[in-house]
Amino acid sequence: MRIWMAVSKAEARLVRREHQLSEEEFVDRFPELAKYVQGLPDTLPHADENST
Repeated sequence: MRIWMAVSKAEARLVRREHQLSEEEFVDRFPELAKYVQGLPDTLPHADENST
């Protein structure tokens, strides 16, 4: 569930590591989630970009 709420690939990677899943295991076991994660930005956007 936490991966569906992730806002970046980096955050999703942390969740995957917490569950001790390699990238290959993650893709094999959860192909739909893996596709979702591919569409996420690599890192979090800067919060101050929208503060103008």
